[in-house]
Amino acid sequence: MYIGGTDLVGLHHLVWEVSDNVLDEYSNGYATTANIQINGDGSISVSDDGRGIPVKEMKDKGKSALEVVFTEIHAGGKFDRKAYAVGTGGLHGVGITAVNA
Repeated sequence: MYIGGTDLVGLHHLVWEVSDNVLDEYSNGYATTANIQINGDGSISVSDDGRGIPVKEMKDKGKSALEVVFTEIHAGGKFDRKAYAVGTGGLHGVGITAVNA
């Protein structure tokens, strides 16, 4: 539904969603390294030295920001145009939640 299908195109879209998060941090100067690796078992690993995902409790939700970002659509922090001058695309707050599903 959100990623366009259950075929290879949809799978590739999921990979791009995760990669876009790392590339956004790097492209906007929040990270100095961006690593995207395809592992031998077909999984991917991404990492950067950017700001990370907030983990503090969101009192209005009764859960950590980390849980909210990975389980609720439109919970990302990229909606404020000032947050990222350069954007790589993505599903606008649905991406990492769809990958996690």
